[in-house]
Amino acid sequence: MRSHTNEGVEGRIFTQFIALIIRNKIYTALQEKNEKLESKQNYMTVPAVIKELEKIEMTRQTDNVYRLDHAVTAKQKKS
Repeated sequence: MRSHTNEGVEGRIFTQFIALIIRNKIYTALQEKNEKLESKQNYMTVPAVIKELEKIEMTRQTDNVYRLDHAVTAKQKKS
């Protein structure tokens, strides 16, 4: 994606910086969790965890309360 203004470029760099911080936090949490487990789990990679988390959906009900759209799977609970 191209940006023609300084503000656009700065906004993009800031967004990528925040995404990198979040990705690093996920990676660190996975490393700590893997150290506690007896055997390494194949699905415990950052891309795999992000894909699982993307599947979780919440909807806002008419009473302005957010609820899960469907039940969380066992794999998502472990992530």
